[in-house]
Amino acid sequence: MGNVVRYLPWVIFWFLVVAGVIGVGFILMGIDLPWSLVGITLLALAYLIWDVGKKNVPASPPHKAVLTFWGNRTGWCGDKPVVLDEGDYLMIPYWPFKIDLIPIKVEKINRDEIPVKDIICKSSVKDEGEEGAGGIEAGGRVSAFFSYTFVPDSDRIMEYINSGQAEGVGKILDDRIAEVLRQSGRDHTWEELQFSSDKLTALVLVRICGEKPVTLRVEDGKTFRDNYGKPQEITETIPGDKPGETKEVAVVKEIEECTVDEIEHFLDKIHTNGGYTDVADLGIKVVRANLERFELGEDLKKAAENVAREQQERRAEVYEIGTELAQAKKLLDKYVEAGLSKTLEDCVMEIRRRKTQREGQNVKTFEIPGLAEGLSAIGAMIANKQGPPPEPKLEVKSEPAPAPKPEPETKPEPIPEPTPPPKPEPKPAPEPAQSHKKTRRKKRGGKRKGGKP
Repeated sequence: MGNVVRYLPWVIFWFLVVAGVIGVGFILMGIDLPWSLVGITLLALAYLIWDVGKKNVPASPPHKAVLTFWGNRTGWCGDKPVVLDEGDYLMIPYWPFKIDLIPIKVEKINRDEIPVKDIICKSSVKDEGEEGAGGIEAGGRVSAFFSYTFVPDSDRIMEYINSGQAEGVGKILDDRIAEVLRQSGRDHTWEELQFSSDKLTALVLVRICGEKPVTLRVEDGKTFRDNYGKPQEITETIPGDKPGETKEVAVVKEIEECTVDEIEHFLDKIHTNGGYTDVADLGIKVVRANLERFELGEDLKKAAENVAREQQERRAEVYEIGTELAQAKKLLDKYVEAGLSKTLEDCVMEIRRRKTQREGQNVKTFEIPGLAEGLSAIGAMIANKQGPPPEPKLEVKSEPAPAPKPEPETKPEPIPEPTPPPKPEPKPAPEPAQSHKKTRRKKRGGKRKGGKP
């Protein structure tokens, strides 16, 4: 019944057009009938249906559309929904028909570097008494970044819609990928994870898609390839769909048992055309997947740098010692040829002294021939004459008296410079005449003691 709903708007549209044209024809023929007005009304209604109900499913970006009837995607009687390709369609989205469509974008959706944090790896060093759950020792924590591309499957567009389309499917896949990578950390150390990108990518695809790698033909311990460099798959014969028929299928194997070539062949089939990996419950096909990189945690990164530095220093020391021993052996052979008595240790010390001088550390050494032997002989003769050496006595060293402090030099007292004569004080300005009279009266009054003024 889905196709009936699909073509019903066109049937109604053309019925109105034909009936309207007949009514207008009556008017043109001069027949005055009520159908003439009805014809004009039907043509107007047909135009309205075309103008309002015309829908387009775009081709760029690619889209599909699901037909609905009264808001129901399943059509009548629970039939399979009708999926429409790109193009123009006529719908009647109003009462009493309510025939419409839901456009769905079906282009490839790319999700780059989805972070997967807190992947706990297996410990690379086993310590007693530190085993975790299930006998697995927890190591460092790393973060992974996974990228993939998927495209909706038009044959299962309903599963894609029910999963939330692009956004919902992306979240579901992110959770599934994170779960697979976290589980894989139990079987790998963080060092092994760094070099297992292809294997973990194939493991993710096997877990979320259900497909398995195929077994490749091997000859003389190597993968057999044809003239074009393509590896050959091992096939087996199984019964076909019809009685008496048989078909050839590739022999599959578990991902844990696959070789490097088989894993690469599995990934190449997915990344090329026709090698889609189907996720049936989400209504999509995965066309690309890649585990981009791992990142170590801060603590693990510092520990890894320290371990790498120590290993490098240890290798350098071993190499340096081996080089010195090889040089010392050659130098000892030359001394033996010259008739000189030298030991291997003496040659090593001589090489080290020369190396120290050559590296410019300002260390100068010299050797007087026969001096060491002569000093040892003189020491033995003195020891035989004097007998056993006396017991050492503790000597108390008196501290030297402090040197007398030098007397400070007396400097002659400086002769005081003659003080300049005092400057004459300025004379006061003469007072006004009135003040002179008062002064004279005071003087006169002072001479008369006890007299009247």
